[in-house]
Amino acid sequence: MATDSVSTVCDGAAVFDIRTPNVRSPSRLSDDDRNVLVKCSYFAQTLDNIVNDINQNGYTERELPAFPKAELLVIMGKNAPPKKVLRGMELHQHLKSKLVTRIVNDDITAPPTAGNFTLSSLLPTLTLGFDILKGMNARSLRSCLNYGLWLNIAYQTFEYSKGQGSVKGSWANWLTKNVGISSSYARQLRDLSAKFAHYKKMHNLSIPIKDLYKIRYEILHMLNSEPDIANFWLGNSST
Repeated sequence: MATDSVSTVCDGAAVFDIRTPNVRSPSRLSDDDRNVLVKCSYFAQTLDNIVNDINQNGYTERELPAFPKAELLVIMGKNAPPKKVLRGMELHQHLKSKLVTRIVNDDITAPPTAGNFTLSSLLPTLTLGFDILKGMNARSLRSCLNYGLWLNIAYQTFEYSKGQGSVKGSWANWLTKNVGISSSYARQLRDLSAKFAHYKKMHNLSIPIKDLYKIRYEILHMLNSEPDIANFWLGNSST
């Protein structure tokens, strides 16, 4: 009788085409799967904290961790479509489509080509610039690239001052204490400024800084291998 009962249930499922999601059962999760789920939980908790910070304070100093979307989709039994990596002329055309012509007057200006700076003289500019970055929507990269140039000057000044013995501690701690910006965000801005600030038209790109950072090496390869494209972004040509 037990065998017949099981058979009846199976037959019924076949008739009504009962389908269940192709999700791995807890007993079949690998250590890698569980690590992915831990990262997902951490992402969710951090996102919730960021939302709370913004609701309460108007800003947050937390950084959003990477979300393992592709790995989670595999665990869920779904395959994420591969992202197309743009290179060469395709990347050039994509970036051109993100150019804006209007530059807002309250953007951060570039530092002078020469100047005798101290950490004390740089601090007001760094603090005000970071306030502008926190309060602005993504209009163009000009402020981000110019602020990165100020950060590079501040970093060099900090290292020089530390060598003289007039300042102690780490650059990261100095930034957090005096400016409020995280060292990882500052590192991104400094890196992008060093690579792209001298390309005039890059300043008019209206894309999030994180997106530029993700494709920075593809852009560098494009600029180094295609002189005509490099001349366009340098502002030496219109095509």
